[in-house]
Amino acid sequence: MKATTTTLIVTVAILVPSLAGCGLWKDRTEPATQLGSLPLGGNTASNDPRPDPRGAKSDLLLAMARNEEQQGHYLAAAKKYRELLADEWHPVAARRLAINSIRLGEPAKADSLFAECLNADPTNAELLADAAYWKYLQGEFDASEELARRGLEQDPYLARLHNNLGLVLANRGDTEGAIKAFQSAGCSRQQATANLGHAMLSAGNRDQAKEYLSQASQGSSPDPKASRTIAKLAQRPEVVRTSGHSTK
Repeated sequence: MKATTTTLIVTVAILVPSLAGCGLWKDRTEPATQLGSLPLGGNTASNDPRPDPRGAKSDLLLAMARNEEQQGHYLAAAKKYRELLADEWHPVAARRLAINSIRLGEPAKADSLFAECLNADPTNAELLADAAYWKYLQGEFDASEELARRGLEQDPYLARLHNNLGLVLANRGDTEGAIKAFQSAGCSRQQATANLGHAMLSAGNRDQAKEYLSQASQGSSPDPKASRTIAKLAQRPEVVRTSGHSTK
């Protein structure tokens, strides 16, 4: 039974990156790892003005990998991340490779890489958010909640962590707890209710999903995304791509 639930969650969430939730995993990276902001001499010693060729090569290879990833060339990106990791431990490359492993349908590799990353950097809130969301996708809600709460101890304002917690609580039926978590991620009450409906839908609870989506689509400030999902359910009830609210 668990395998069925897991498959459903992974299918919906991986194919639709904008799955319900304020601050959901938007495939972010640390600012310094984004393409265009990579220093060419990142490993240069502070007392030596000469660039470290190895550091420059790593930065260039990382930039090339991120470029491939941003273009949707996940296999090519993964190859470059592996090339980086072949020489030495590189936390950014390992984290990006974990995410690309999910996209490439390699969950065992993703698990292993996330474990290595967390062992090397157990207090990184962004990393904990990635790992928490991955565990949610696998249907491992206890592990997801534990990682999300660990992350919130490090950064109580990180929206993605509140969102991850909301997704887990929604799947457990703690509707008020989920709504509060979504609101902590930056959602209004209507948006949080819409996100709850989308989370229920991704978990296969269609009747409850319709109830919350209907609530979110009414009132003085109806949620347009909830209204669109209800319309899609009416047109094609067997196939609905969920869409929620995300914070920057």
